[in-house]
Amino acid sequence: MKVVLQITTGSSSGRQIPVQTGEIVRFGNSNSADFSVADDRQMAAAQFALECSADHCLIRDLKSGVPTTINGKSLADTSILASGDVIKAGETCFLAEVEGAVTEPLANEQEEEANELTLAFSAAELCDLAELEDEPRAFLLPEHSPFEFFEVLIEKSQLLDAIRFVAVWLAPRQAIHWALTCVRELSSDNLAKGEQDALLAVSKWLEEPTEEHRRGAMKLAEITEFESAAGWVAGAAFWSGGSIAPPDLPEVPPDESLVAKAVTTSLLMLATQGDPKKINQSYAEIAERGRRLVTGEGEQ
Repeated sequence: MKVVLQITTGSSSGRQIPVQTGEIVRFGNSNSADFSVADDRQMAAAQFALECSADHCLIRDLKSGVPTTINGKSLADTSILASGDVIKAGETCFLAEVEGAVTEPLANEQEEEANELTLAFSAAELCDLAELEDEPRAFLLPEHSPFEFFEVLIEKSQLLDAIRFVAVWLAPRQAIHWALTCVRELSSDNLAKGEQDALLAVSKWLEEPTEEHRRGAMKLAEITEFESAAGWVAGAAFWSGGSIAPPDLPEVPPDESLVAKAVTTSLLMLATQGDPKKINQSYAEIAERGRRLVTGEGEQ
């Protein structure tokens, strides 16, 4: 994995700082930092660090007392860095570009399934899978494609039902990716360490969907006791395939509905955290990210 931070403000604007796999780079305004922005007197001597591994990059606050923000939100401890993230330290802004790790090639059938965005169901069948009630179903016309019906739900302000609809429409891998990015980027409060660990486990599974990573996600989901949106995302990764029985017991496949239900639960918990007056706004942001995925605009 390679990460490049580009400075976008101040006299150092345009400078690029590459961070390679295995590197830990500290940023500040002094010689004690690995990369110094000496002309930013508002930055701490050593303010934050990037820790780059083969499959992810962590940004860590160095507890300098000077706040570091990512996309306008305070960084309390650590966070997984993603392409497009904007880091602000002192008066300096850094734009992150993250190039993913190279993993072992998937078999053709696995690769095709992993890249599939949506499941091949009619709008009416998806309504059944999402267990939509009579009110949203009343807007469904026989000629509606899934996307047309989704757009109608948005137009009619049926945002919660739109989220449920997309959760069953997206292929499991894409639904989990949707939930992961929403929880990581839209959480109103700083995530606790257990929640960050759960999201990191999901990220590892998405990049390399091994049995070890799948079961590792469930271990971290159980630590959260499923009391957070992050825990339900990790549970969704575990329920995406394989066996839900312990490794030494006969295989028990997960119910096919579990991923969509876990993703929906995660997103509803996310939307209802914080200020109750902002719940509809949160629903709208989550639904919009789902729309970008089903149209291919947000494909990863």
